Amino acid sequence: MRRLRLTGIGDGLRLLARRRRGTENHGLPASIRQARAPFVRGTRLFTLTNHGGSPLRGRTQYLRTQTDRLGFLAPLAGYLRFSLVEFDGRADSVTRVASAVAPGHNASSV
Repeated sequence: MRRLRLTGIGDGLRLLARRRRGTENHGLPASIRQARAPFVRGTRLFTLTNHGGSPLRGRTQYLRTQTDRLGFLAPLAGYLRFSLVEFDGRADSVTRVASAVAPGHNASSV
């Protein structure tokens, strides 16, 4: 419950916005377009998660070859490059982000 509250507060303060699309489903251009709008409105905390399973070749039915794997990773790498360069972003761990959003709380309970 606390996690939902913090997400809602962060979203209301425009510090945190959740995108419902990912590069694995909609491609890099659409992901970049969707990231720009909340950034222009002041959002400064973005997360990138992979819901597509393991990126190791052969671990999933759609990543059977090295070509499949590179095709899967390229949009993720492109999005990271975009956010680090255009947004002057930085990569960080979930624990450190949680500590920054909710100082004084145990990151595992946030």
